[in-house]
Formats: sequence, structure tokens, C-alpha cells
Amino acid sequence: MEPTPRDVHIDAALTDFSIAYIQDATNFVADRVFPRVPVRHMTDKYWIFDKNDYRRDDAVKKRAQGQAAPRSGFRLSQDSYSADSWWTEIPISDLLTRNADPAIQLDQIATEVVTQRMLIRRERLFASEFFTTGVWGTDVVGGTDFTVWSDYASDPQKNIDTAKEAILVETGRMPNKLTVGYKVHNALKRHPSIKDLYKYTSAESITEAMIANALELEEYIVAKASYSSNQEGAAAVEGFITGNNALLTVSDNAQSIMQPSAGAVFDWSELNGVSNFGVGIDQYYDQKTKDDIIRGEFAFDMKVTGADLGYFFSGAIA
Repeated sequence: MEPTPRDVHIDAALTDFSIAYIQDATNFVADRVFPRVPVRHMTDKYWIFDKNDYRRDDAVKKRAQGQAAPRSGFRLSQDSYSADSWWTEIPISDLLTRNADPAIQLDQIATEVVTQRMLIRRERLFASEFFTTGVWGTDVVGGTDFTVWSDYASDPQKNIDTAKEAILVETGRMPNKLTVGYKVHNALKRHPSIKDLYKYTSAESITEAMIANALELEEYIVAKASYSSNQEGAAAVEGFITGNNALLTVSDNAQSIMQPSAGAVFDWSELNGVSNFGVGIDQYYDQKTKDDIIRGEFAFDMKVTGADLGYFFSGAIA
């Protein structure tokens, strides 16, 4: 009897292939919608110039000989931020490190897991602070205040124009950015009114840049991040973080002084090892347990800085 393939080979883990469910960093939008403002202290204040002082002409009078020009002024107020710190860590026992196969780079894996968890937490904080009702100058509800965009009898361009007008007349600023949940994006890219604009000019599928152009916006951002809301050991409950919503804003990408922005992310800049994503990763050794500890931390305050510069579409699709 001849030996079988199993008789002449002992199974071992592959060194050049594995499965890891790592979300692409572009799925997360918490650092793209509003400017990130590096701050040296965890708490501080910032100036707010009174909006109405910029929007009146009552002190401008026709000049009369011998009379002084009418005088007026401007008012200032203050608001503050408070950057809360969040962190998590994963211990790696030296027993595991010494016994691991070459394909299992434990330090790298732990760093990736920590980073993913931090990005998910930040995205969820973004959604709870900005992608919700009750925080912006105007909230409208799909099916009540406008026809949901998944209904092809709807007119998303008209709805966006209405939102632009509302912000522009109240603030003098033209909204420049629309952020939508992934399912909302799928409805918009298939919407006949948007597809119709390109039927003679492009055979390609509708892209994000094309939708931005159709809606006359500088930027159109699709939030794709998803997460599992269950506790460890329980059955997974999956869902998109930003839901079926859309947010139109005036967003100052350049983070410049004397320019309004609907929101800002005040990043505490004193953390060590902060990545481009605003997550600080460090590693230390626990002598007592003989564990290498991979730790992630960030500290920020996500703050609405101009409620009248935002317009929120709740339940934009069915």
C-alpha cells in the first residue's frame, strides 16, 4: 500500500497568507469632514466674533458735510473645548512571543487591532456628536420633510439647494461639503436625476467626484466604516456607524483664523507617537507579568462650532 499525501506531509501554518478583517483607513471620515486643530493643552478657550456684526449695514450712512462718519463696533465672546483622553491596550505574553510561528508577528498584529478599535471609537464619537439630530441649525426628516432619496420620484438636488439657501441666507457662507452614509451614497449614484446629467458625457459608473459636481459642492464624502456593537463573546451585531443620514456643512479645510467652520476637532498634540490618524501608539514592558503591552491613545474634543453652518438630513433613504 502506497503512502498518502497526508502521510508524507505534516500540516503547518502558511508564512505568506492569513486572514485579517482590517478596514481600509479611507472608510473612516472623522478626520476629513472638519478641520483638526492641534492644541497644546487639554482645555482652553477660543474667540467667537458676533455674526450679526458682520451682517448689518445700519452704521453706513450717506456722508454729509461737516458731520463725522457714524460709528459702530464689533462684539466678542468665548467658548471652550475639553479634550478627553481615550485609550486601550493589548498584552502579549513572552510565552506567546517565543512560541509563535513566523507568520504571526504579534507586535504588528496587536498594533493593528488597537488602531482599528481606536478608529472605530473615534468614528462612533464623530457620529454621536455630528451625525445626529438636535445639534445643527436645521434638521429635516426623510419621508416627513422631504421625499427619501431611495425613492426615484425624489429630487435630491433640489433638497441640497434648499439646504444651501438656508445656510447661505443666514450666514453668508456657501456650504461646500456633503457627508453621507454608505447606503445613502448607493442611492444617490443610482438616482435618475444624477445619472441623467452624465448620460451623454460618460459611460462610466457614477463616482463620488461626479456626484460632488452634480450637487455643485467642493467635496462629497462617503462614510463607509462599520463595526460590531456586541460585547466580546456575544454574537456579532454588524452595522454602519453613520447610518442612513447626510450632513451638509460649511467646513474650513484650511483651519484658518477668521474663517467659520461648522465643526472642529481639537486634537491634543502632546501625546507621543501620534499617527496621521491622530492615534498615539506606544509599547512598554510589564516586568511583573512579563508582557509586552501595545497601547493606543487619543485625546480630542469634537465640537460643533457653528450650528447655523450645518443642515442635517435624518433618514435620507428608506
